[in-house]
This record gives sequence, structure tokens and C-alpha cells, in this order.
Amino acid sequence: ARGEIRALRSQALTAPSDAGELRILELAPNGAPVRKGDVVIAFDATSLRQRLDEKRSDLRASRAEISRAEAEGRLDLEALTTGRVTAEFDVERARLDVKAGELQSRFDEQKARLLLSDKEQKLTETDTVLASGRAATKATVGGLTGKLERAEAEVGRTSRGLEALV
Repeated sequence: ARGEIRALRSQALTAPSDAGELRILELAPNGAPVRKGDVVIAFDATSLRQRLDEKRSDLRASRAEISRAEAEGRLDLEALTTGRVTAEFDVERARLDVKAGELQSRFDEQKARLLLSDKEQKLTETDTVLASGRAATKATVGGLTGKLERAEAEVGRTSRGLEALV
């Protein structure tokens, strides 16, 4: 009998494209029947494991950087909040001085009113600085969160590539 023998089912296997230089460690013989779970081909995963370790390290560094930025932001906001409370206190004190100046000379009253105006301006400036500090902290953490998400994606992609080597 003459004819051609073909496999009933076959599947093309490809190595991950981002695995770098590949070295075959195991290879099933050509035409050998395989069952689910049998190793058909196994590539050396040393370089990909090393890359995965680097990506995980980058991921930990990104998390630490976010924590550091959040802590610094909290410290800065606490300092600015303290400055605002001090400015509020100064405004109230200047208001009391204005009332006391009304009982004294006209010169003292004008001087107290100018001081009150100055303190109110400083309070407004403190509010502006506090708002910009909050926005800056939010922007910094937002940027670092994007970096964290990219690092998580890289770890996932590298892990999937490592699994695809067998």
C-alpha cells in the first residue's frame, strides 16, 4: 500500500518572543505521541528568571517610592497646616489689636488695621500654598502609581513568558 501518514492532530509550538537567547534543555523525539502534561520542549529559563527577579525588584522599589512620597507629602501638609493655624491665630490677634487700637490713638488704630490686613493676606497665601501642596502630592503619587502599574505589567508579562518556556 502506498500513501501518506499524517497525525490526526498537531499543534505548532512557539517560544516566547521576548525570552532572549534560547537554549533547548529537553525535546521530545520527532513523531512521538504526547499526552496532556507531557513535556514536548523545555527551554533554559535562567535568563528569564533573572529578568523576572529584576522586574520584581523594580516593583518593590516602585511600591517603596510611593510609600516614601506619601509620607513626605503628609509631613509637608502637616507643616503647612501648622503654618495655617499659626496664620489664623495671628489674624485673630490682629483683630483684637484693632479693637484695642480703637480705644487708644487714631495712629495705633491705623497701625493695627494695617497689621490685620497683612495677617489676612498671609492667611490667604497659606491657604494657596496648602492647596498647591495637596495637588503636588497627589500628582507625585499619581505619577508613581503609573510607574507601579507598568512594573506590575512587566512582572506579569515576564511570568507568562517563563511559563511558556516549557
